[in-house]
Amino acid sequence: MLKKVIAFITILYFVTTIGNAGNIKELHAQSFSSDGKFVAGWYWLQKGGQFAKWTFAGPDNMKPVIMLCFSTLSTDTLNGGAGYDSKIRVSVNGGRVYYLTLKNDCPLIRRWRGVDNTNTHGVGYSSHGCMRAKIKYPFTASPITVIVEKPQRGAAHTAVNKNSLKIIYQEAN
Repeated sequence: MLKKVIAFITILYFVTTIGNAGNIKELHAQSFSSDGKFVAGWYWLQKGGQFAKWTFAGPDNMKPVIMLCFSTLSTDTLNGGAGYDSKIRVSVNGGRVYYLTLKNDCPLIRRWRGVDNTNTHGVGYSSHGCMRAKIKYPFTASPITVIVEKPQRGAAHTAVNKNSLKIIYQEAN
């Protein structure tokens, strides 16, 4: 439910910041790769510089501002505890670098369990985040590439897969 509310707010923000003309559309990745450690369908970015890369087919009728919506897993360390946020470094088509904090869906788990950060076997790891990005012209029908990296050692671990990222865009008139 929380994810649906956040997605709705994100789309509402998107529409109000770039105008009301054009339909809102969603893109899914055509390809995905990562050098993270593969565990149970997820690639864990555990070390500084580890990356994940998504490639999307760019439609020929989109406005140059897009929303990147991430659904990931986050924990504090290898086999860590639940309720932690993580930070990622994001670049779109090799342009500007953004930093995004992926918010844990249930941060109260940490308070409920105290300072215990023992392995919860994935319970309470889900996290999410959305950000606005501009894509460079010309972008007509060219691929959109998004690269995410773990920014530095010591940061929380983030797990991603092909379905962890969706692009929301608005059609141009």
